[in-house]
Amino acid sequence: MKQHLVFLFLCFLQFLTVEAQVPEPCRVTRQTCPKANLVKNCQETVAFDEENNIYLLRKDYTTPYTGTCVSCYMNNLVEEKLTFSKGKREGTDTSFYKTGCIQAIQTFQLGKEQGGTYIFFDSTNQVQFEIWYQSGIENHRQTLRNILTGRDPRTAILS
Repeated sequence: MKQHLVFLFLCFLQFLTVEAQVPEPCRVTRQTCPKANLVKNCQETVAFDEENNIYLLRKDYTTPYTGTCVSCYMNNLVEEKLTFSKGKREGTDTSFYKTGCIQAIQTFQLGKEQGGTYIFFDSTNQVQFEIWYQSGIENHRQTLRNILTGRDPRTAILS
């Protein structure tokens, strides 16, 4: 009985330690891996065909992948969410640090980067720099001190 209590107490301390490691600004963006996500790594589901520049189902290497693929860290937090349509990246993709803070947000249209790509600092959840693309070609870059838009790119993944 005493061993069980000690074990439970240690589990509780471990839980508190994990919670304490998440920086406060990241608590809002932190996402746990979906329970239905049996595959913990997108590379187990999706393969990239460099010759044809297309993402395929790994199980047959012929079917263009459509859907959202979620990779998870060992701590059960989301590592990245990638969205595909007919084998091309499409929509907003988000990658996270192990702490749960957003690492990057990218937007794709027909497989090419389109619009803003935002790179974040780990612990503060602030934009470190942003790069703007049009049809996959970089056309503008800003560092933190030059960002004056007031737009918060994190709102795209929170909704």
